[in-house]
Amino acid sequence: MNVLKTFLLVTAATTILFVVRCSSSKESETVSDDDLQTGNTFVIDINQKIKTLRELPENTSLIAAKKNYEYTKERIDHLSNLKTTIYPHGGFGSTKQENDRRRATLTKNLDAAYDAKFIELAFFVFNGKEWKRSDLDFIRSKHEKRLKSSLDTNVAKIPVILNKHKQIDDFIKNSNNLSFKISDTSGCFPFKDIDDLIKNNYSPGYSSSDSPDCFPITDARGKINRMREYSRNNLENEHVNNCADLHNRLRGIEQKLFNRHIDYLGQKIGYWSNKFPQFMSEEYRVYMREEHPRIDYLKILFEPLKKEIENFKSYYPNTYDVKNFNRKIDSLRNIWDAESEKSRNYNPSEQ
Repeated sequence: MNVLKTFLLVTAATTILFVVRCSSSKESETVSDDDLQTGNTFVIDINQKIKTLRELPENTSLIAAKKNYEYTKERIDHLSNLKTTIYPHGGFGSTKQENDRRRATLTKNLDAAYDAKFIELAFFVFNGKEWKRSDLDFIRSKHEKRLKSSLDTNVAKIPVILNKHKQIDDFIKNSNNLSFKISDTSGCFPFKDIDDLIKNNYSPGYSSSDSPDCFPITDARGKINRMREYSRNNLENEHVNNCADLHNRLRGIEQKLFNRHIDYLGQKIGYWSNKFPQFMSEEYRVYMREEHPRIDYLKILFEPLKKEIENFKSYYPNTYDVKNFNRKIDSLRNIWDAESEKSRNYNPSEQ
């Protein structure tokens, strides 16, 4: 009887021990950070590197953080495949299952640390005044590849910030490229007919294509108004408003468009300067049946361009609020007035 009791007790104990061991084995297969609290020097090394990544200062460059991440990731891959006498199945554990499990956990922790650090560093850029093009390209690329599934609420702000920055950047580039072309002027200035005559030796039927076109003042005014709207509304985003480069380039739009308009008038004046002798030519008089060429010159050429120069003053300050406005327009007016003086003093015999 005693032998039977002893047998039953031993059997029961063996069964309990087996169950406990099975349970313990299943629990050890669960991916858990607790599993990394081990004396394994390789695990300790990677944990320390992940901690270093987490603790990088917020002014660390994005590239430096990426290099830190990539080095640690390569280190995990190397150690997990490193087979030694102590760890014949890989450096992170005494069995293949343990090695693979710890590798997965370390990789997961590394990715999480890098994603969190990336978001922190990205907003360090967004909260500062200097937005480098390389940083913005890096942030856009990283966000598109990895962060869309992140639960961090700041992640959703990243594409909004980048898109607004790009919108304003594109607007500035487009504004600075506003141009006028050298083409037919008949739509805005009554010079086409006389220009055709001069260039075709006073024979009708010649179509001019070399005279300056009208300056796109409507487009220029629209861009300046939009520029002022951006500035007035803090660039329409609290983070983009920190970007000093956008503010500086936006402020430069008005001056650049003013300079382009002044260049247009300067080219127009240059194009129509020294044309009075043409009005005095015999060919012109015969063709136009004109007995008073100076009056014709003033009516057809001088006064319309003079009026355009004078009307330019109405663009200040609503369109062009620039410091050198009066000096520039006065210079153009003086140049064109000198043309009238030359026509008044013109003596064919001295030519």
